[in-house]
Amino acid sequence: GLMLALWGLCLRLIRPRLLAHLVALPVIFVSVDAFAVHELDNLNTELPAAWLLVLLSLTLVLLRQKNQWGWALLAGTVYGCLVLTKASGAYLALLVLPTLPLLLNDSRRRSFVLAHCVGLGFAMTVLPWVGRNLHEFGTPTISGGSGDVLMYRTSYNQMTTHEYVGAFYAFAPGKLQHHLLGPLMGHSRAALECGGSLQRLSRRLPCDAQAIAEQRFADVNSFYKSVQYSMKKQILDAKAKGVADPDSYLRRHAVERIKADPLKHVAVSLPLAWRGLWSFAKNKTWFSIITNGLAMASLLAMPWLGILLRRPDWTLTSMVGVGYFLFYAVLSHFIPRYSEPLIPLALVCLAVLLVTVGRSTVRAHSASAGRNIQIR
Repeated sequence: GLMLALWGLCLRLIRPRLLAHLVALPVIFVSVDAFAVHELDNLNTELPAAWLLVLLSLTLVLLRQKNQWGWALLAGTVYGCLVLTKASGAYLALLVLPTLPLLLNDSRRRSFVLAHCVGLGFAMTVLPWVGRNLHEFGTPTISGGSGDVLMYRTSYNQMTTHEYVGAFYAFAPGKLQHHLLGPLMGHSRAALECGGSLQRLSRRLPCDAQAIAEQRFADVNSFYKSVQYSMKKQILDAKAKGVADPDSYLRRHAVERIKADPLKHVAVSLPLAWRGLWSFAKNKTWFSIITNGLAMASLLAMPWLGILLRRPDWTLTSMVGVGYFLFYAVLSHFIPRYSEPLIPLALVCLAVLLVTVGRSTVRAHSASAGRNIQIR
């Protein structure tokens, strides 16, 4: 399904068709090699989320090109399925759905009707599940479990200035650390080990494991492990107080921490966005690192380029993916696994921009050659 959706999206965004077929091959190959094959033997939701994200982009582009309400209902249904797979997309819908009338058709009236059909398809998919949760648990939500992630996120707001700058080293791929950022910033891997100046940014420290085994919880260093311990205490306290939903209790506590210093929270989102950027440098080769950086940069640039160059297809293709990226950067600790569903879509964006740049370069060269001939 993912490979077919990638193929279809390339055919819709790239002309002529022969070029689109040729471009789709490496996009599919890299998507499978860097991402899909690593997700076949687990129960994570990254692979179906990646498929639904590409499929949503395809249906939105088809809706823009065909202007039929059936495609609008299908796009809304696919978006609903994506939100049921990755619930954070529900918050993005509050921005995405009102934006659609500006992008779907040059006729405001027609675009408004089509956008409402997308919203209808979305509601028909999501609301039954929300109603079920309201009936079973008394809460009209799609899923629970966000409190712990938000607590992890707010723990990084305690970074010192040294740790904030060092986070760009700590969260970079190994080759980038060793060959570029390490010499530039004066860091080595020792900084991320026990006793190092960046030890709190590491997720797994042997000294933390020993401290936990010996129940010396006050000696735990890393942000990740220390907040794990504090959450356990908070959950026990919440249960002792008769709190029925510990997750909501954690979420409220995390929100209070954000309100205490909102500017620091926003600032820390930058190194965490850098962390989430490196989602498919698993092979640890320069090719994978460079492709990773270019693809994610293309994805993040695509909506704005679509607006600037008046290419609504580009904005429709990438805006939900960019929304997920920004959401995770601001409201999660953004481990690279969270951005893995964006890999195939990011590769499509990279391919489209490379084709566009290549075509513009050829045209500019041809025009320059034509002028030289006329002058002679």
